[in-house]
Amino acid sequence: MQFLYAVFAVLLSSSYVIALGYLALSSHILQRTLVFPVIILLLLVYYVSRKSWKPFTTHLGKLFFLFWIILIVQLSVIATGGLQSPFLILIHLLMIAISLFFSFIIALVFLSASIVVLLSHMYFNQTVPSFIANDPGLIVLHFASLVTIIPLAYVLSHQYHLKDAILSMLHLAIKTDEAIFDNIRELIIITDTDYTILSVNDAVEKTLQQPRLQIIKKPLFESIFLKDSAGNLVTKEKIESISLGEDTQNELFTLMRTPISENRFTLQIQPIKDLHGKINRISFIFSPINDTSATATTTLVTIQKAQVKYEALLEDIKNKISKKSSEDLTVEIVSLEKIEKDIAAFQQLQDSNFRLSLGKIDLAQLSKEVTFLEKDFATLLGVSLNFKIQNFGENDIRPLTVENFHGSIENFTGPFFKARCDMRLLSVLTKKLIDLMLYIASSQQSPVVSVSIEPKNKKVLTIKVVGTCPLLQKHEFSKLYEPYYGDLATKMNLQQGSGLDGILIKMISEKINAPISIAYNSKLSQLSFNLEIVR
Repeated sequence: MQFLYAVFAVLLSSSYVIALGYLALSSHILQRTLVFPVIILLLLVYYVSRKSWKPFTTHLGKLFFLFWIILIVQLSVIATGGLQSPFLILIHLLMIAISLFFSFIIALVFLSASIVVLLSHMYFNQTVPSFIANDPGLIVLHFASLVTIIPLAYVLSHQYHLKDAILSMLHLAIKTDEAIFDNIRELIIITDTDYTILSVNDAVEKTLQQPRLQIIKKPLFESIFLKDSAGNLVTKEKIESISLGEDTQNELFTLMRTPISENRFTLQIQPIKDLHGKINRISFIFSPINDTSATATTTLVTIQKAQVKYEALLEDIKNKISKKSSEDLTVEIVSLEKIEKDIAAFQQLQDSNFRLSLGKIDLAQLSKEVTFLEKDFATLLGVSLNFKIQNFGENDIRPLTVENFHGSIENFTGPFFKARCDMRLLSVLTKKLIDLMLYIASSQQSPVVSVSIEPKNKKVLTIKVVGTCPLLQKHEFSKLYEPYYGDLATKMNLQQGSGLDGILIKMISEKINAPISIAYNSKLSQLSFNLEIVR
């Protein structure tokens, strides 16, 4: 179906150019008509790109560009002389581009349509007799130049799409392997024969609390500090004395400089041979003796996982700055700040000395201010964010105002939306609800998140955060409150944050005794968080 849409876009654009060529009285009129599609294209690109470039990466966005670029190229050629146009080479270049970004067949359709456009231009302007009379070989030469581009476009398209298919298969295989390795407790390190680290799995990052970039390409014994069962530091010479491939599970090793001191491991060293049977890689597999699965949800392990993400993101920013590349840098810096704040908030909530600081606050103004502060981040993610007060109007504030008052009703929310609670915790809670919804909505097309507050009754106020969301089952709601969200992290764009947003929401709501309910509207594809606060 997508192929047919692309063919339709090519034929529609070429038909439009033929119609313009028929109606135009001269080439000067065609040159003037060329201005209109160029302006339309530039305006649309400017308007859409202000929010996000994502729409242009979709299939519909590619069809949009295909239609307008073909229109501009063909119109430029016939408006400046047809076969004698200096822009004729653009047809060659555009055919190659279409064969790369779409397919060779669509490029062939474009070339055929372009030839028809050129012939129609010659027919409408009655230039065929003059071509034949002056230099008949010129027509054959020009059309031959168009035909000779076909083999080149075919070869380039075949090679490009073959590599693209192979890369897609490799990417899928890598994702599958990463999903498997993420659940492996063993620390797996691959080195060359000189013991320089080439690759590590996620368990190494989590245990050493170091991002992968700081571990790879370093000598093994500068990153890993081991003690044998006798308490002696394991050196390169000690490792070389162990026969490669021998199972050393009878000997226990202690891994130093880990979050939990003196973790005990067994060590397996295995050689990896190339196609010629020569050893070119060595794998080190550290298997933990103590069962850490029971403590996987403890405060220490949870914070350390977020800390690793923080350090890895920081390292990525440093690399981009060093390369003077600012693409996506702003998003990463803001994400870095949020991860740092999430870690700090999580630690504070776990502190046994933490106490609530209660006071009367205007929840409508607080929600409005938090939403306003989140708008820049929403824009970076390509999400539209808005705020409104529901079920509150002029009739509610009339007893407090004079007759014919025309001011904003949002300035009189105090008496109606005040509640006794901890302002700092409620601000964090509202921010985390918005952040979580922004991450979820950003995975959708034309994402929108709405924040609203309304009086549920005389004793309860409700803050609602509603956003576009992919299909979500009721039994998956609880995963939104788990650290790192389980399998929802890959289903939605939840990897963008620290992974602590959901657990912070749950902890704070329990701390301030403000229950949260989740609802999903399958018809509108919307998810909503409903936070209820007693006045």
